[in-house]
Amino acid sequence: MIRATELGGRAVVDMDAAEKVGRIEKVIIDPDARRVAGFTVSHGASLISSGTRVTLPASSVHAIGPDAVTVHGTVVVNDLAHLESLPRVSDVVGRKVVSRDGRLLGTVEDVLIDDEDGRIVGYALNEHTGGKLEELIAGEKHSDHSRYLRADADLKAGKDLIVAPDDAVARNWDADASELPSAPSPVDSPRGRWEY
Repeated sequence: MIRATELGGRAVVDMDAAEKVGRIEKVIIDPDARRVAGFTVSHGASLISSGTRVTLPASSVHAIGPDAVTVHGTVVVNDLAHLESLPRVSDVVGRKVVSRDGRLLGTVEDVLIDDEDGRIVGYALNEHTGGKLEELIAGEKHSDHSRYLRADADLKAGKDLIVAPDDAVARNWDADASELPSAPSPVDSPRGRWEY
């Protein structure tokens, strides 16, 4: 499992052309389908120029490696308008999560992705420690990076908030990652493991 923000700046390599396409600038997600939908990739950016940007669908991804994302550059984006209408990870990070019974559960810190197949497993949460007085007495905010909002819960997302069932928060996403069903083999798909 990988945090979506860890993908920012990672090199993208076209395996078919054997060349670097650019670096990931933004991760596009489809919360309803609970999948990564694509990436905005920048090429040739510098201090004086923003370079060019290319949108790649998740179906072009072959693998997420520690140093680069490998893609098949021959994949055609059939519905670019659909990808443009979807949120970016940066649109979701910072949203407050409220339970149906009215408790603040925390703030979305990151999107947790199964790097084998692009599924959104959940949303990492900053720990909500209580009221302002409690934070003042404690001297600082505490963060428990193992708490997450399960993506398979019945979530309702608005512009600024996410409303979740009372039991949608789980603990220890690192341990839960080992219980995920395995991704299909790359042999199962001619394009790679990230079938969309």
